Amino acid sequence: MSLLPHHTTPPAGKGTDPLEKGPMKPFGNVLMNMDQDRRNAYWLMKACVVIIGIAVVSVVAIATTYNYKTYVVRVDNATGQVDTGGQLKSTNYVPQQAEIKHFLGQFILDTRTVPLDPVLFKNNIDRSQHFMTREASTKMASMLKSDNPRTKLGKMTIQPVIKSIQLQPGSKSTYQVRWSEESFSLSGGMSNKKVNYVALFSVGIDPPSKEDELLINPLGLKIQDLTISIESTSSASPSDSSDNEPAPTERGGKIE
Repeated sequence: MSLLPHHTTPPAGKGTDPLEKGPMKPFGNVLMNMDQDRRNAYWLMKACVVIIGIAVVSVVAIATTYNYKTYVVRVDNATGQVDTGGQLKSTNYVPQQAEIKHFLGQFILDTRTVPLDPVLFKNNIDRSQHFMTREASTKMASMLKSDNPRTKLGKMTIQPVIKSIQLQPGSKSTYQVRWSEESFSLSGGMSNKKVNYVALFSVGIDPPSKEDELLINPLGLKIQDLTISIESTSSASPSDSSDNEPAPTERGGKIE
């Protein structure tokens, strides 16, 4: 009787044959298998580090060098056909009169309106900073020290009314803006005072290169210089005009 165990499903091949060796194949020695696994893990880790390094460098490069470009396309109102189109540059883009007038009118409303909500007032002032150069913003801040609408918050509301926006004769970029400011009490009643203002704005083009600027001021219209003053004439209220009229006099039984 044989003392060797009897297998109903004996393994293939001979027991004396060595295990097949090569890449990704097990060795006959357990320690050699462990060493091979360690080497594989080491090279895999190095590959992951290299890939992560390349990804980080790419993200930093894109974040520091990427910029936004604005393209302006004008369409004919009657036919819908594209008249002009191209990248917005300060050298090849001439804004239309309607665009500049809308821009200046909105700037006056943002900087001179005094609403009931102080948060809305702050948002309007912050928004106006995107439409001025650094020099114009500094000049505007110094001008507001003598006539600051912020001091009227919570006391009254002021609504500007644009009267005219005209290009100065002999100039290509300086505009005169005239408007009046009506004051209202907190209860909604109109005060008797209406102040007329006049301003000169020098407008230029500074194409935006950042996303936040592109969302607020896509055309890059910016005020380069400005002067604001109160006009010498001020509209009088009806009560004032009635007070200034001469009192009626009585002559010969008749009132004149």
